[in-house]
Amino acid sequence: MSKAKHQLLALVLLGTIALTGCGGGGDTDQSSSEAPETRAETKAPTQEGPLAEPKHDAAGQGGETSSAKDAGEGGRDPGTSAPTTTDPLPNEGTKRPAPGVPTNPDGDNSVQGFGTEAPAEDRVEAAVSLQAFLDARATGEWEVACSYLAEGARDMIVKLGERVPTLEGADCARVLEGLSANVLQPTLEEAAQIEVISLRSEENRAYIVYRDSEGVVNAMSMVHEGNGWKLASLAGVPLE
Repeated sequence: MSKAKHQLLALVLLGTIALTGCGGGGDTDQSSSEAPETRAETKAPTQEGPLAEPKHDAAGQGGETSSAKDAGEGGRDPGTSAPTTTDPLPNEGTKRPAPGVPTNPDGDNSVQGFGTEAPAEDRVEAAVSLQAFLDARATGEWEVACSYLAEGARDMIVKLGERVPTLEGADCARVLEGLSANVLQPTLEEAAQIEVISLRSEENRAYIVYRDSEGVVNAMSMVHEGNGWKLASLAGVPLE
């Protein structure tokens, strides 16, 4: 495990708590939690800030990424582009895993088989939310970062803060800042370099699947509540 991965271990453990709450799906025997409130039809908010440049086409089909369409050759348009292709994936609407998503023979594939592959529009929307959260965390905009978290994730952070004397009674932003205090700035910036390759959704629950800066495929749980897709966990859990 790299030094960056070690430094993010605490956040990954917190993310795992929320991720397991979303439950399994697909063809596995794992049970899933009850779905949150009915999905709204509005879009996720966007925030200004630097967005990570995707390393290659997420679909593996040669499609143009939204960053290329929105920002052109000279760079990306902050807050409007997402680290994923805007083209439909070849497995859209099916239970088949997206290209590039690893599966585990005779192992746990509850994320890979959860629900069905979401439409490109939903995947782009969720990718914008994830990228904006990671960017806000990397730049220390804690209130902005918390705005991309689902209500359950924000409540979890506040409850964790109650266990730390210096954070008792603090809101989501202050606790998130405290949890990130020992993570080096380059590590947070590296964590924001992602490429979204899949969104597995079922009603208003989903897993967003992405490659990190080291090429490892991770998944984070999301819910669609209020004004769009929001994160139900703090960090990705590797699928390989």
